[in-house]
Parts: sequence; structure tokens; C-alpha cells
Amino acid sequence: MPKHKNAALFKHIGFKIRIKRRELKFSQEKLAEMLNVAYTQIYSYETGKFKIPLDYLLNLAEIFKVDLNYFISDFNTGKKEAQNKKDIELENLVYKVKEIYNLKDESLNFGLEKCIESIYAVVVKKQR
Repeated sequence: MPKHKNAALFKHIGFKIRIKRRELKFSQEKLAEMLNVAYTQIYSYETGKFKIPLDYLLNLAEIFKVDLNYFISDFNTGKKEAQNKKDIELENLVYKVKEIYNLKDESLNFGLEKCIESIYAVVVKKQR
């Protein structure tokens, strides 16, 4: 848990960094290299464990080709933090599914598809 003031804000900024990094298919290592920091710092920024310095945030905006407002524009205290946690969990699951799918292993992909179809069938049944 972050021990600094405005922890929710920095968690939100970290969430936005992670989303954009993955969208651009950058590893934490690659992004760290671009910022000239250790990859563990990227993890710490993404989780909100450390405050990200403003100069790094400006560099990230340049690297990501986004306006600085991208990182904070939809920040809203309170309810937003709980939603961000759910979004992070969902985004992590989607990322894992994509990683499995990208292995292009037919048996893994078949198993993954069958598992998802089975779960979805249960969801549909419950909605009736």
C-alpha cells in the first residue's frame, strides 16, 4: 500500500501508464530503458507504490504520444479507486488470455476457448 499523500492519484496514474504501455506492446524493461530507470521502478510507478516524478511523466507523455492530461483526466476520488482496482484485475486477466493465445499452441488455445465457452454458458444460464 502506498504510504504517500494522494496515493489514489498515483495509483490512477500508474494504471494509465500500464494500460498505455501494454497497448503499445512495451515491456516494463523496454519502457525502463527508454526512461533510463530500473524496470522495477516501472512496476512501482504502475502500482502506485512510488510517486512518479513530473519529468518522467512528461517523458512518458512524449513516448506514449499523449497529452499530459491523459494520466489524470478521468481521475475521480472515492468510487473511482474501487473501479480502477476492478479494471486492473480485469485488464490483467485479459492480458494473460492474450499471452496464452499468442503462444499459438493449438492445444492450449483449444483448452482456453473451451474453458471460456463453458464459463460463459454458465453466465448465460444464470441470466435467464
